[in-house]
Amino acid sequence: MPAPVQKARSVMHPAGESLAEVYTQALMGLAADDAQAQELLDELGGVVGLLDEVDGFEELLVGSGATPRHRQELVDRIFAGRLSPLMDSFLGVLAGHGRMFLLRAVYRHLELLLKRRRGQVDVRLVTAFPLEPPQREAVLASLRQALRAQPVLAATVDRRLLGGLVLYVGDRMMDASVSGQLRRLSRQLTDSLGSRAVQRIAREWEI
Repeated sequence: MPAPVQKARSVMHPAGESLAEVYTQALMGLAADDAQAQELLDELGGVVGLLDEVDGFEELLVGSGATPRHRQELVDRIFAGRLSPLMDSFLGVLAGHGRMFLLRAVYRHLELLLKRRRGQVDVRLVTAFPLEPPQREAVLASLRQALRAQPVLAATVDRRLLGGLVLYVGDRMMDASVSGQLRRLSRQLTDSLGSRAVQRIAREWEI
């Protein structure tokens, strides 16, 4: 099945996230080892990908127009023979309890949980210019030492940074970019002087 397509989605209510974690822990507990857990993650990613790619599919599974029993029967018809018995059973449980809306969150939590078990940490690096291979390796080496974990690096370019870098480790951000320094300087000057000129310069630099 296709990998999930990244689309902007509303943030789930904390209660929903907690419920998703419960289902994720249950699913992970059924996996014999990390290899099977990865297989489950891949299968679930394929299902989430279909929600994004097939028009009306998400509404069919998640919408309010069907009873949980009807959704369970629908899941059985759609995925019978296409998924492992364990994933097929898991989706049936979600559908039978009216929890198909948790699919994305369960996928996200399962991916995170598996990475933690492997000692991996998601890291996003934003730089003003593309990294050369030696630079990328140097960054990875520094991150491994600092985090004492294996970074899973996603590098992107944003030329508005002017220079330096912005590093995201999980939900934490470290801004070492030139534009970040300019923003901080602008705030300091504005707070201390209240200068209209400073505010105008900040607008012109878009900082």
